[in-house]
Amino acid sequence: MSVNRKHGVSPALENRMKRSAIDLIAHAGKALNMDHVAMGTAVVIFHRYYATHSFLLNDKFLIAMACLYLGGKLEDTPKSARDVITACCMRRYGPEVAGLSLRNHDFLTAARERLFLAERAVLYALRFDVAIEHPFGTMLAALRRPALTRVWQEWGQAHPGSVSFQQMCINLLNDSYKLPLCLMFPACHVALACIWTVMKVLRIPTRLSDDGVTPWWQEHGMQHEDLKEISCMLLERLYHADDGAGGTVGPVSAACPTPTPPKQLRAVGVKRKAGETGGAEEYNDLFDELLA
Repeated sequence: MSVNRKHGVSPALENRMKRSAIDLIAHAGKALNMDHVAMGTAVVIFHRYYATHSFLLNDKFLIAMACLYLGGKLEDTPKSARDVITACCMRRYGPEVAGLSLRNHDFLTAARERLFLAERAVLYALRFDVAIEHPFGTMLAALRRPALTRVWQEWGQAHPGSVSFQQMCINLLNDSYKLPLCLMFPACHVALACIWTVMKVLRIPTRLSDDGVTPWWQEHGMQHEDLKEISCMLLERLYHADDGAGGTVGPVSAACPTPTPPKQLRAVGVKRKAGETGGAEEYNDLFDELLA
């Protein structure tokens, strides 16, 4: 039994609390012009921390703020404690209420001290194991493979003016950070599963290969059952309205293997101009719409 379940936190409540905290990290990070990798690191650290700590005993707002502060430092894009506190308070309380508090010297002094204490608590909880592997590079490399290059080129030609195949993959990868997949699967497997899921959604054959023999997704030791498991989690936990997790785009499917309508993937994530197909090569804004 997980620590949150021992303290009476239901799965639905836990999901809502995680999503609100990740929303804070995403929007505050955007306000700080933080690198998308730094924000991704902050989210992964947040998931790791609450895998062993209760939401009832640890303030999710304070921990999320500490994770954002720590993520910037770990990825060599540090932000000052004052700036992180300001961005997080603005997101949580709104500019009017936050503005009054942030002008108070005693409040800022106390907030900085709590931030530093929370940062140390997170580092001790993780035993200073803060090496984070992200899936972005794997997705980019996979989309450049000859077999998948043909897929997104043909999709773009057949659907001019619609969201590109690459962008739908990026959208789903963005949303995957809402789930603790980083605790369960290698980052490269999550990236490949996101591409595979989009192909299933669009009813594109998934057993393509560069050499005509080995499927494109087997390069990293990925098994077909792993693809289906991750895909099921993505569709059910992210887009199913009845899971109690506060899905943002409504119901997708009651059964995992059934493809979700393509518009569901297009409704979430980074938004680009109609017909733009360069998303796979330009992912500086991957977290802009993490919780759209």
